[in-house]
Amino acid sequence: MKSVAGPFPMHVTYRFDLHPDGTRATIRVQGGDGGYPRIAAPLMTRMVRRNLVKDLRDLERRLTST
Repeated sequence: MKSVAGPFPMHVTYRFDLHPDGTRATIRVQGGDGGYPRIAAPLMTRMVRRNLVKDLRDLERRLTST
């Protein structure tokens, strides 16, 4: 997934692999270079991580609900 608009350009790569306990989700987020994004990186890292964890929990709930 690539962000094409907004103040923080980024690439997000999702990968899902089989795992003995179910499915392993790997997510890689790469942000833009320099300037404001570099100054805001610590805050953005926490915000992105929190949102990704929430999204994965929501996905897990949907996939495992009966």
